[in-house]
Amino acid sequence: MSRDADDTLKLVNRAIAKGIGNTISKKNMAKYGNSLADDIKKRTRLGKGVKENFGKTHKLKPLTSNDYVEQRYDDKEAGRLSPYTSPERSNLTRTGQLLDSIRSKVISDNKFEIYVKDSRRDGVKNSDIIDGQEDQGRFFLYASNLEYKRIRDQFRKDIQENMLKK
Repeated sequence: MSRDADDTLKLVNRAIAKGIGNTISKKNMAKYGNSLADDIKKRTRLGKGVKENFGKTHKLKPLTSNDYVEQRYDDKEAGRLSPYTSPERSNLTRTGQLLDSIRSKVISDNKFEIYVKDSRRDGVKNSDIIDGQEDQGRFFLYASNLEYKRIRDQFRKDIQENMLKK
C-alpha cells in the first residue's frame, strides 16, 4: 500500500472511531430511550400492540363488554377518560396513567431500558394492569420492528454527523 493510501486509511479510521465515540454516550442513550418510550405510547394510543420485541404491530383486541364501553362513556362525561382515547377504542388509555408511566432509563453509555413506573394516583399497581391486559391478549410494551429501525437509523445518522464534526 502506498504512503498516501495508508495515511488516508488512518484518517478514515480515526473519523469512524470519533463518530462512534462521540455518539455512544449517556446523553444520546437518554435521547433514544425517551424517543422509543414516546413511540410506544403513541402507537398504543392509536390502538396498536406488539407481542414481542422487534415484532410487527397488530391491532389491539377490541373491548368485549358493552358495560365497560358504557362505563367509559360515563368516565368521559366525568372527565376521567384520557383525552387521548375514545370510549370504544381498545388502546389501554382509560385514565392515561398506565401509558403516562412508561419511561426510559439510561443504564450505561451504550444501553437504556424501557420500563413502567409502578405507582399510580389510584393506588393500583401498573404491573397488575399490564398482567391483566396481557392475559386478555393485549401486548404493547415492546418495541416494534419499525420503532427499532427508526432508533437504529437515528444512531447511524448521529455517527455520520459526528464523523464530520471538526
